[in-house]
Amino acid sequence: MCTSIYQVALDGTHILGRTMDWHTLGAAPLFIPRQYRWHSVYDNVAYTNK
Repeated sequence: MCTSIYQVALDGTHILGRTMDWHTLGAAPLFIPRQYRWHSVYDNVAYTNK
């Protein structure tokens, strides 16, 4: 499953893509085990997966 990204360019052109389609991002599937605890560098909060 991919995340869709929708952008509007400065000239008004609409662009729709999926993250796995943009190879320059280096996107790859990631598997995380249940109850995995991780710390976000974005909001400095610790999370535990369901």
